[in-house]
Formats: sequence, structure tokens, C-alpha cells
Amino acid sequence: MLLCSYLALHAAVLDDLKISRNDGEVVKVWLLGIGIVLATARWAWLRWLQPFGGARADWTRRILALLLVMLCFAATTNYARYGWYVFRDRIDNYDIIHYYLGPKYFEELGYFDLYPAAILADLEADEARAERKGLDLSPDKPRYLAVPRHLHPPLTYQAQTAEGYAILPYEESIAHGERVKERFTPERWEQFRHDFVWLQRSNTRAMPTKYWQQMINDHGFNGTPGWTGYATPLVKLVPVESVKLLGYVDVLLLLAAVGFGWWAFGGWSAGFLFLFILTTYSTRWPTISWAIMRYDYAVALIIATAMVKKGRPLLAGVFSGHAAAMRIFPATWLFGPGIQGAWQLVRHRSISRFAVLFFVGVVGWIALLQVNFAAQHGGEHILTHWHGMSEHMQPENLSSRRLGLAIALAYRGEYDEPWSFKRIDRVENQEPVRKGVALVILVALGWALRRADPTESFALGFVAFFALATASYYYFIVRAPLILLHACGLHKTRHLVALAWLLGIELFCNFAQQLLGGNRIFVIGVLGWSLLIYCIGMIAVLCWEDWKKHREPATEPA
Repeated sequence: MLLCSYLALHAAVLDDLKISRNDGEVVKVWLLGIGIVLATARWAWLRWLQPFGGARADWTRRILALLLVMLCFAATTNYARYGWYVFRDRIDNYDIIHYYLGPKYFEELGYFDLYPAAILADLEADEARAERKGLDLSPDKPRYLAVPRHLHPPLTYQAQTAEGYAILPYEESIAHGERVKERFTPERWEQFRHDFVWLQRSNTRAMPTKYWQQMINDHGFNGTPGWTGYATPLVKLVPVESVKLLGYVDVLLLLAAVGFGWWAFGGWSAGFLFLFILTTYSTRWPTISWAIMRYDYAVALIIATAMVKKGRPLLAGVFSGHAAAMRIFPATWLFGPGIQGAWQLVRHRSISRFAVLFFVGVVGWIALLQVNFAAQHGGEHILTHWHGMSEHMQPENLSSRRLGLAIALAYRGEYDEPWSFKRIDRVENQEPVRKGVALVILVALGWALRRADPTESFALGFVAFFALATASYYYFIVRAPLILLHACGLHKTRHLVALAWLLGIELFCNFAQQLLGGNRIFVIGVLGWSLLIYCIGMIAVLCWEDWKKHREPATEPA
């Protein structure tokens, strides 16, 4: 019925609407507000109607379930901007240039040389176009200034080497690109140039010049060996003109994740997970279906959480290992199972079967993915990637998109301040304090989780991630397992408060982005402190519950 209604609305009204992402994010504020009200209504139903049963409890349950379905439907149409274009045609050129060309031509480019090769391909395409039009290229000018498109070329590009990153003059990239070209066969180079030019200029929405200039000063292709190993054969199967098909992999994976959430936690948890995915600030970029396997790690963590809930430790370990192999930082979700296994060994002198099977799954799957990559591209690239990511995480490479404890502690309430080196210096100078705070958080978290419910212990690996990592805001979609956890436990007030807090954070981010000027420092700063409050609150509540559950009974006087 809902689908038929949408089709009728689309044919009659919606197809003519021009809804931007900004307009959609204003709607998300209302969707999230309704979600918080609905979660509260579910809590009230579980508390005051379900225990008594009867017809009233049954029809109110049905009404609440229908409202959740309608809310998820509204979130879907809003994310799609009330039409087909977003999911049917659009791609993110910027991202796909990295994550399509990177693995497809990894044999020639490795981790360092995508930008020089792309710059040369861009120049050669312009020279060929000028030649077809019969334009004379000036022999008195440098090559990159001889064609009309490059009268105002970028001034710099980001060079990558084993020693790290360096901003170099644009003209140096041409000579570097020529050296990279020598690694290609003539056929492979023509194919690379064709693929690149199509992504840059010839698809449904060509890359604006400012994004091209921004891109070649970015940090290049940095897909992990595990991700590159299984992406390489996949991207080679799909011609660049059909690259949109690869974008649907994320759609299918996220739907599968919601399905696993339903299987393990029930329909209400799956509904709130679906709502979160389509309204969170973390999926505003890249838009789902516009990029290639950009949410696989989040899907793996959601499925791992479902496997923990269902008592399948080996599969939980496999999916946790997959998430860690895709983006490295999900390794922090091993914290809870590790703490619980160590506690049982030390406190009870016994080995946790759950922990053993879990870590066998983690180690075995990661090893299999690394072997797969090494068989295709050579093992030396594994160390290269590790070194590159170490450089990528240095304070001087931070940006206004990063989030974590380090960024939260550096925020002082500024409302309209731009990103600056002053802030980078503040992050760097506070390192001793940050490490101390992180250590306190981890020790307290370990104590709180040592005998907690395994599902809660696993899902709260997010706290360790927040304390230790500084990652771009879009990686914080990994709050998704927490949504499952809290939505499943709405019979407890603390889960309602936690779920409302997490949804409220998303409400604030969408509101601030569109209605408070969208200053990134302000949005990310408040987001960071909000998540820090959540982390501290969860640790405190778990410690309190653990104390109440395991305290010694009072001794009666003789």
C-alpha cells in the first residue's frame, strides 16, 4: 500500500520537485524528532500496556508498528529526494576515481601514483582534443600550459612516497606521470585514460574544476589490502560506463544488515536501525549508491553484533575481522570480547569458549584476506599501506571532517571559527592530556564490561573507538550497533535515554548543518562532546548496574 501510494505521488507530483540534499536534511530533523517520540511511546507501551495484555495492548502495538513502518518509508523517500535520480543515475566522481581506478589499476599505480597518472591522462586527453580541433599548441609554453583547458592549472598536487605526503608544484606531476605510464602496456594505458576521462568529464555529471583541483591535493587511494584484494576482481568485471552497478552493492549490503538486525533483535530494532542509516549525519556523504563499497565495514559490524546476540562466536569473529580488515579502526570492537575473555581467565581460572572461537574467527579471516591480497599484488604493499595510514593520521593531516576524543577535547565552544593550523597545534599539544583521558576511559570501560551482557560488551566497542581513533565523521555510522542494542532494550529506561540521545545527536547535526550556518567546527565540536557524554554515561550506568547485581548481601547482626 505504501509503495503504491509513493508511485502515485511520484507520477503526479514528486517527479517535478527539485529537492536538494539541504532540503532533505531539514526534513530529517522532523523525522528524527518523530523517531524519538515513537521510541518513547514504545517504552511506555512496554511499561504500562504490555504487562496487562488484552485488546488495548494489541491494537496500540499495531498502531505503533505501523507508525514505525511509515516513518521508515518517509525516511527512504526523503533520502532519495522524492524521485529516482539519486539512486538511478548519480555517482560520486571524486570517490569513484579513487575506489574504482585504484584497485583496477593497482598493479601499475600501487598506493602512491594515482594522482600523477590521472594528471597525465587529463593532459593527454586535452592534447588529443586540441589536435582533433586543429588547434596549434604553443611550443614556447610548458606542456601543461599549451592547451586551452590548462591556461589556469592547479598550482599544486599532493605527492605520496614511502616517506609520507608532500605538496609539490603541479608541473612536477607531469614528469612523474610519464614515469608511471612506463609501467603500463599501451593497451592498459589507453584503457586507464578512457576510464579516468569518462569519470572526470563524460558521465551524467562531470567533475567541476574546483573538485578536480581539490582531489589532486587530497591523500590518494588508501583502500586497505583486505578491501583492495576483494575489490580488484570485482571492479575489473564492470566497465566504467556501468560503474553505477557497483554502487548498488552498498544498498544490498545495508539492506542485508537491517535483515540480520531483524533476525537477531526483532522488528523494532531493525526499524530504528533503518531510520538511523537514512537520517544520520554520517551518511550525508557519500550518498548511498554513489560510491563503491563504502559501507561494507559498518555492515560487517552490524552482522557481527547480530551473531554475538545469537550466540555464534565464530561467525561474530569472522565478521568482526572483516570489518577490521576493511578499515582497521573496527579492531576496537574486539575490546569487549577480549576483556571478558581475560576476566574469565584471571578471575575464574577458566578459558572462555566464546572468546576463543571469536578470536579464531577474527584472526583466521584477516589472515585469509591478507593472503588473498598478497597473492594478487605482493606482500610488500601491506607494509606500505600501514606506513601510509600512520602518516595519514598525523596531526598535520587532520581536517575539519575528523571526529573523536582528540577533536572533542580541542573544541572550546567556537561557533563560526574556520579550520586552522591553530586548531591542529591545539590537538598536537594536548596529546599527553588526551592519552591520559583515553586511558581512564578504557580502564573504566574494561571494568564496566568485564561481566556485562556479551552483546552490550561488543557493541560498546564504539567507546574504545571514540577514545583512541580520530576518523572522518562519515565513519561514525558505526554507531549503528548501538541503535540495535538500545532499541532492543526499550523495556529499560536507560536504553530509552541512550537511544533518544543518539537520535537527538543526529537531529542536532542536521539542524545545525542547515539552520545554524553549517560551520563544520561547531557541528563536529558539539557532536564530539555529545558522544563523549554518551560514552561516560554508559560506563557509569554499567558500573552502577554491575555493582547492584554483584554486591555482597548485607550481613544480619547476630
